[in-house]
Amino acid sequence: MATGAQRRLVLVFVALACSTALTQQASESPSAKNAQPRELFKLLSPSVFVVETLDSKGTVIALGSGVNAAKEEIVTNRHVVEGGNAWRVRQSSNTWTARIAFLDSEHDLCGLRVEGLTAIPVNTRASSTLSVGERVYALGSPEGLELSLSEGLISGIRKFEGVSLIQTTAPISHGSSGGGLFDEQGKLVGITTFAIKDGQNINFAIPTELVLGLKNYPATELRQTEAERNTSQAMLLSQIANDALQLGDYEKALQTYKQMAQLAPNDPGAWFGVGEVSLKLNRLDSALEACERAVQAGPEDADSWNCLGDAYDRLGRYYEAEQAFKKAIDLGPPDPVDLVATWYSLGIVYAEERKKLGVMDVYRHLKTLDQNYADRFFQQYVRAVLDSRDQ
Repeated sequence: MATGAQRRLVLVFVALACSTALTQQASESPSAKNAQPRELFKLLSPSVFVVETLDSKGTVIALGSGVNAAKEEIVTNRHVVEGGNAWRVRQSSNTWTARIAFLDSEHDLCGLRVEGLTAIPVNTRASSTLSVGERVYALGSPEGLELSLSEGLISGIRKFEGVSLIQTTAPISHGSSGGGLFDEQGKLVGITTFAIKDGQNINFAIPTELVLGLKNYPATELRQTEAERNTSQAMLLSQIANDALQLGDYEKALQTYKQMAQLAPNDPGAWFGVGEVSLKLNRLDSALEACERAVQAGPEDADSWNCLGDAYDRLGRYYEAEQAFKKAIDLGPPDPVDLVATWYSLGIVYAEERKKLGVMDVYRHLKTLDQNYADRFFQQYVRAVLDSRDQ
């Protein structure tokens, strides 16, 4: 039976772009040569801070991490500071007032100006020089635990327009957002930003090229809404899900699509992914629920109706499957391959319903679309209904 595997998962991957050339920080910045973890922690911890976001009453409403990347400047994630009326950074018993100086909402970065901060800025390294398998260290404040060091590897480098999104196995959790990802020499390679829940230790960092480009984004206001940020993260996750599908790792793909759906519940593509992968895993009730959500989110999306048709068919609800596939055909799948697959799926349902006229109608359409598929359909289904007395 033709399923959604024969149709394209139309999910857009966020493109990261940056024109700023990477420059080396001052020679007095902390660095080391293949230092041991304890040495790196001692070297880097003075340059990593807790970032606190406060409401109008002075109550802390969000915690994150930040890195001293320039004189009197802390770099963190934009989503750490959103929704606040005031900000401060702290390290141990020391606290400094901060203000938003730079804001790159598109790439979830924020530069905080901290007057009187005497920490030495860290050295940086271009993401273009990184290799998969390199050992890296994340230093931040996960779950509010100040200055926590975790170790991992560079597990992937996603290149877009000359800039890389860094995927790492170094654990990142709540509170780690805005912390530093460092190489074995103690050079900053990225700003940790988010992790995939239940995603087999898949974590991401924003490359230093974009960090150094913050100067091009003087702050005016927190322009990007939470929904927009979630949608951006969901787009990033789509590549991970597609990679997992290509490798046949359906559990990983399913968990990734589920997180995408949580981040962007109005994106039919995310729910379509959950539904189709659930079908591959034979989780039919979950697949039906996800495909119904896909249709709710995208009633004019042919893929969503195809997903629903697949689920109904697998559940033996043939009339409902027939109606769903007809709706997909009426909407006109944009890709000719998708259209052929949808007609083929409809023909299978007609055959299961023993509707001879429906089977013959599908056969006529397939002959106009793809003769090879039409011949296959004739051998598998048309011959059988021609020998049947059912109408």
